[in-house]
Amino acid sequence: VRGRKVLPNGGSRSSIQSSPYTIFLESCQGKHIIDVDGNKYIDFNNNYTSLIHGHCHPKIVKAATNQIAKGSAFAFGSEIEVRLAELLCERVPAFEQIRFMNSGTEAVMNGIKAARAATGRAKIAKCENAYHGSYDVAEVSLAVSPTDLSKGDPDSKAYSFGTPQGVLDDIVVIPLNDVANSRRILDAHGFDLAGILFDPFGSNMGRVPPTQQYIDLFAEMRTKFGLKLIADEVVAFRSGFRGCMDKFKVHADLTCLG
Repeated sequence: VRGRKVLPNGGSRSSIQSSPYTIFLESCQGKHIIDVDGNKYIDFNNNYTSLIHGHCHPKIVKAATNQIAKGSAFAFGSEIEVRLAELLCERVPAFEQIRFMNSGTEAVMNGIKAARAATGRAKIAKCENAYHGSYDVAEVSLAVSPTDLSKGDPDSKAYSFGTPQGVLDDIVVIPLNDVANSRRILDAHGFDLAGILFDPFGSNMGRVPPTQQYIDLFAEMRTKFGLKLIADEVVAFRSGFRGCMDKFKVHADLTCLG
């Protein structure tokens, strides 16, 4: 009741709402979570995979505690920032430089901005129903009924009320793993496209990843039109030491990590 007075539906994430009430946690340790009523559960969510070491791993708690004693946030650079960037560039040969963000949504936002700045174009292509964060552009055609391609191509549809028509006009929607139809759609917009935004893991697509042929199509479009490939590995990067794109024979121009 208290939460519903100050938080929409009692929480900050629509994806965690449950009936009749959202679960409120008291503490977490390892793979277990304990709610305010004392019920103990095994956590298969792990903050949507970001807590790959579980809750309160002692080495992470120690490292975080040591850092907080030195300072929790800086307006300037620090050695630890450089060290983490060096580690990521060493792990993935395709990475040249890193820019740190506060969220996966912001990483995607800046990936789109970088592609637009590099090409001087506005349009972005993305797969129908692919989730790329809480951003108007990234949310276009999210949570929609899959398009019956026999009746026409996918439309750019708003995810939330009030999305400007200009946002919808700048997004080209393509069907996942449909090489022929996607090629036709991309060909029609090619020289207006700044980039193709895609999730190589299929995180929000029933865990159906893009095929090698589909990724090859993106590379073909890059060569043909000079657009940028933006890989959203906010979730996918956890699937391997060098991320999910490492299994494909194509390198992204911009990679968003989490």
